[in-house]
Order: sequence, then structure tokens, then C-alpha cells
Amino acid sequence: MKTRKKDIEKKVRKQIRTKKLIKKNASIIIKNSDSLETQALILLLKNIIKDPTIKVRILKKTPKLTTKTSLAIPTTIEDESKNYLLEWFENKKVLEEKHIIKPISTITRKECEEYLKKNKVAYTKQTKKTDEAIVDKFISEMQKKHPQTMNSIIKTKEALTKK
Repeated sequence: MKTRKKDIEKKVRKQIRTKKLIKKNASIIIKNSDSLETQALILLLKNIIKDPTIKVRILKKTPKLTTKTSLAIPTTIEDESKNYLLEWFENKKVLEEKHIIKPISTITRKECEEYLKKNKVAYTKQTKKTDEAIVDKFISEMQKKHPQTMNSIIKTKEALTKK
């Protein structure tokens, strides 16, 4: 089943609203890259944010973040699941950074790809490190058997990191 462009935007809008990721008069910085996720993030934010007080800037280097400035990370649900499992396997403490937002963490890489194709935007696919590829393969196999695997991993992470 193909996902419509508006459905993807609706998912991201809901993520931004429910997590209160973007506030009025905010400045959002996106580190520029040709990757699939980055291009999807840039396009989605440009199409979603209509408030003129919110500024989205695309930079090559990340400047120092302030209370009004947030860094938007192009992390999909696969990335979030994989990162959490890697942290868990390596027994690392999950850190929540201040001033970092992840607006596309509820959509898949495939949805990013479809969204960019529908909007005719070019991107490059990146290769994964070996350990990341193993965890990605594990998650995708689990996702085939149990379609809510990634959502369950994210919900578990959120429940465990709540203060």
C-alpha cells in the first residue's frame, strides 16, 4: 500500500504537535546533506511550517545552540529503533540532548523515499556500518513478522527515558 504525500505530512505534523517540538519564534537548523532523510526533513518542514515567526535554516556547519535555536535531526523510525537497541545492547545510558528535535522519527525510510519521489527531489542513499546493518536487518525481519515492532521499541524507549 502506497502512502499518500498528505498522510506523511500529517504524521510529521502530529509528531511536532504532540511532542511540542517547535515553538513560536523558534529557529530551526538543519545540517545540510544529500541523504534521503535530510532531504525529506527539509522538504517536509518547508511544506508544513506556515508560521512566519519560525525560521528554518539549512547550514553546512552546526552553530552553537541557544534556547531559541533547535537542531533538527533527520532520524526515521528505523534509525530511532536501531539506535535504541544498539544503546541497550552496549549497555549505554540513553541521553536526551537539549535543543535537538526529531520531527520525522515517526515515518519510515520508505515513506521518506516516496515523499521525495512524489516531489521530484534528488537524494543519495548512504551505506551503513556493519553493526548497524546487522541491527537493521534484525529489526526489519521482526517488523515483517510483527508489524508494530518499531513502534513498540520507540514506546519502550520513551517510557524508560521519562523523568
